[in-house]
Amino acid sequence: MPIINFRFTKINASKSDLSGSAKINVDESIGIKNISEVNLEFGPNQKAATFEMEFIADYIQNEESKASINIVSEAIYLDEDKKIKELLSNWKAKKPVNPDVVASIHNLALTKSLVHALLLSDSLALPSPINLPKIKVKAMDEKK
Repeated sequence: MPIINFRFTKINASKSDLSGSAKINVDESIGIKNISEVNLEFGPNQKAATFEMEFIADYIQNEESKASINIVSEAIYLDEDKKIKELLSNWKAKKPVNPDVVASIHNLALTKSLVHALLLSDSLALPSPINLPKIKVKAMDEKK
């Protein structure tokens, strides 16, 4: 079933002194903070759940966190009543949640968060949190 809404609820970026030429490593993570039921009116036998996600990019230099980007988002997922109840029950019992649902929510949140993280990293003069494609120039053959 579909993801019917996505929004950011918190965007935070901070940077301290990045001095010297020591390498900066970017550690990224994304995870589900919470899953809860949403009281929305849909057709018969349909319910919705809100997934609260958190994306973190931590910039580490000399084994110290020197900058971070933190993005919290929510996605509303619609499905059959019994599937939403099972999803919520599994979450509360700390059991695995349907991997297909989790994968689609993670992918959406990751894609949207990385776009914002890329812009924020540029604004703070930080390295990109993702590897961007680069053009490589090949040496031209002298013989023609």
